[in-house]
Amino acid sequence: MSEPVLVRLPVPWPSWFKNAHSSIPNKPVDQAQRRQVFIDWWLSRYGARLDLDWQNGRWGSRWSMEFPNQETYTQCVLTWS
Repeated sequence: MSEPVLVRLPVPWPSWFKNAHSSIPNKPVDQAQRRQVFIDWWLSRYGARLDLDWQNGRWGSRWSMEFPNQETYTQCVLTWS
């Protein structure tokens, strides 16, 4: 089994991330709840830990993800590209 893969998400986001992001259900919730929806979605689908830059109640620009292995990361990128 391969090592975990750390992916830094630059702004603008890569197309695979934007496409996946747009498929996450958009329920009318506050920002903190929305943040948790993002985290839970990535974890349940890909076992990926999403680290969102959240400062003073606002989204920042330094996001990263850790996928459990290279195979899972590749599957995600191919699925959403």
